[in-house]
Amino acid sequence: MMYFVLAAVMLWDGRRAKMLSRRMSFVVFAVCSLYGGVIEVLQEKYFYPRTGDWLDWIADCLGVVCGICVMLLLWKHRKKDATC
Repeated sequence: MMYFVLAAVMLWDGRRAKMLSRRMSFVVFAVCSLYGGVIEVLQEKYFYPRTGDWLDWIADCLGVVCGICVMLLLWKHRKKDATC
């Protein structure tokens, strides 16, 4: 859920800055996924009771994809309503 919100907020901010494009969606996916991977590595190396897990990272990436998709669908729906 955290990565869903992170991706949605990053896209929202990109839209406010008039930077929304397909490239922006890719950048948001790359940055959020990299962030999730780094967190998993740090958990494994430096925070003893915690462990890094591939499945956690995959869940992070799925949250990012869902956040991007929901925001793009909301904007598409909103744009369609504005033209009616």
